[in-house]
Order: sequence, then structure tokens, then C-alpha cells
Amino acid sequence: MSASVQFMITNAMRATLVEELEFSPEEVDVMRPEIAAELIEKKMKRPFGDRPMPDQWKRDYDGSGDGGGGRRRIGLGPVGDLFRSLFYMSVVAGFCLGVACGASPEVRAGVRSTYREVRRDVRRMMKGKKPRKRRKGQGSSQLASSRGRGGPAEA
Repeated sequence: MSASVQFMITNAMRATLVEELEFSPEEVDVMRPEIAAELIEKKMKRPFGDRPMPDQWKRDYDGSGDGGGGRRRIGLGPVGDLFRSLFYMSVVAGFCLGVACGASPEVRAGVRSTYREVRRDVRRMMKGKKPRKRRKGQGSSQLASSRGRGGPAEA
């Protein structure tokens, strides 16, 4: 006997649960896949009459018993946290850039010119060409500095 974990409810399983075992489509949407597989294997019709489906059968139940409905945020552990953080950082950066563009014509002009350069480079890459090299005066760093690498040392 091999152990397997059911990780999703297929369309065939869904049809069996709704049509043969008398579960509602809404219940099947939130049902844990391993519970669904067991119900189908045992051919068990909806056992709780008119009452709602138990929380233990729902996908987002964690069994903490905290009285808060047993709900928790579904995630993928550290990988999910990373993607969630990247998403929120992108949203915040986009919002801040939008506010800056609305408030300052200089920022708006800089964003517009950067967008044109990036769009041109993407088009060149789509045609199989290399992106153009930027000249020293172009781009976001238009200020020249004599300090840093290779600059004269101050006494």
C-alpha cells in the first residue's frame, strides 16, 4: 500500500461530490482535497443534513481552537512570504512613483525618458539586436563627481 497526498480536487471528483454525494458546489470549493478523496473512496453522501460543513473539512482550517473560526492565511512558507513581500514592495514603489510624477514635472520628464529608453531597448532585443549602450551623460546619474573611484584625492 502506497501513501499518497491529494493536493487538488479534479473536475471528475467535483462532479462526483456534487451529483452523486449531494454536496453543494460552494462546499466543494472550500473542501480539503484529502477529505474529498476519502469521501469519494467510501462513497459517503453528505452526512450532516441541513447543517453547514464542519470547519475541519475546510481547506483553510488550522485546528488552533482560538475561537476565531480557525482561519489562517494560506501561504507557501518562506517562498510565499518572499513573493508576497516583492509584490507589496512593487505596489508601494509604483504608488510612490505615481505620486512623485503627479507632483513634479521634472520627475515626470525623467520617468518618461527612461520609459522611452527601456521600450526602445526591449524592441531591439525582440528583433535580436543588443541594447544600445548609454552615454555617460544619459540616464539617471547625470551628475558628474570627481570623488570616488579615480578622482583626485583631497589634501
